[in-house]
Amino acid sequence: MKMDEMKMDAKLMAFLDELKLELNGLPEEERAAVLDYYQEHLNDASYDGVSPEELLSKLDTPANIAASIKAEVSIKNVRKKPDLKNYSKAVKYSRSRITRPLSVFLFSILIFTTYSIAVCLFIITVASVASACIILSVFVAEALKIPSQFVPEIIGSIGMGVFFAGLMLLTAYGFSKLTGLSVRLSTRLIARMLRTDTNHSFDVAANINSVEKNATEAKVTDATQTINIEGGDSASRKTDLKKLMLKIVMAISASGLLISLFTGLPVTLFMLYNSLAPSNIALEEWAYSSEDVNSISINTTHSNIRLKKGSSDEVEIEYEKVGWLEPEISCANGRLEFEERSNGRMPLFRLLSLHENSAELTIVLPANFKPNELKLESRGGFIYIDSTEFPVEAKTYTGAIYVDSFADMESAAVKARTSAGFVRAAGEKAGTKTSDGIVYQSHLQRDALIQIETSRGNIFID
Repeated sequence: MKMDEMKMDAKLMAFLDELKLELNGLPEEERAAVLDYYQEHLNDASYDGVSPEELLSKLDTPANIAASIKAEVSIKNVRKKPDLKNYSKAVKYSRSRITRPLSVFLFSILIFTTYSIAVCLFIITVASVASACIILSVFVAEALKIPSQFVPEIIGSIGMGVFFAGLMLLTAYGFSKLTGLSVRLSTRLIARMLRTDTNHSFDVAANINSVEKNATEAKVTDATQTINIEGGDSASRKTDLKKLMLKIVMAISASGLLISLFTGLPVTLFMLYNSLAPSNIALEEWAYSSEDVNSISINTTHSNIRLKKGSSDEVEIEYEKVGWLEPEISCANGRLEFEERSNGRMPLFRLLSLHENSAELTIVLPANFKPNELKLESRGGFIYIDSTEFPVEAKTYTGAIYVDSFADMESAAVKARTSAGFVRAAGEKAGTKTSDGIVYQSHLQRDALIQIETSRGNIFID
């Protein structure tokens, strides 16, 4: 204990002890600077003949002084590292020092607004990082499922995963910067409120920082210089490392995009998701005698299906084959079956198959052909029924269904239902709304009944 402390009045010593206790939670260097400042201030006043009672009457309570100093320190920490943890401490210590009703009201609005914005930005930041991890893992998993002979698609899938993951990480970085900016702006307003709303103890806190800085500069030792230099170098290295990581992420993301574009996969996926016609179509044809066929079942993933009436005596099938789909057709015991499947070439095919690919499977039936069963089904493709002479069961998930070429609307026998779409007949909305969606019926007594069902597509009867 210093000699000055020994000579100090008991009341002043009690003041310093209480202040020391209230300053718990501050770094030891900050606490020592505050106590040294007040001890020197009290000693100087005592030597000048000021009584302890008069000295204490001019000072705020230790609790208020400590609160102001903690507020100042926490605000300084926010400026160095503007995250929610430091900002919460600044709000906590500043709240008790703002007492004017108008300032309290404005402070409450500011804190509520800032916290709402900062929390939202923080959530978006975390979600973006999580999305980056999920996207990369999904594309890599899809690439591993692609057969080994489709090397461009494998490389393209990984490249797209890297690009989108990098894009999400850059998004997270941007939102983290916005979070810091929001916190910094709010902290500046809090500091301004404190300086205009509190008493001299807050100014003392600012003075302590100045005294501490001057004292440190005047009395620094070689060891302290080394520590300060190392601390500065450490902060500089962290900043440089962040910049380097940002550049690496940008470079890797751009490389992923360039590699995937070189394989052509993003262009193909863009065309498919926008229902544009593929460029690599190969036409395949089959023909069967109508005497050998009494039932037909057609199922595609996302190729369109068109039913037409022909002039020959054969059942004809024309299929526009694309590179990522494989057809399987058979005709046995009077049953003609066509099944379209993925060959595993396209990543995210389950999602891709919700979009029609503009390639077409055409079924041409002889006139007066009356099969026992005629089923047409597509997950994402459209179905076009160009003739009403045949009893048809048509079903899609997202694809639209068109019933066209009515010579006489009175002769049409249609039963239609859509769960999430709409029905248009003769250019106008039609059907009855039920708990299962929209239901439309017309002349069900006819022999050639056309039964249409779609989960999320629309139905057009013209």
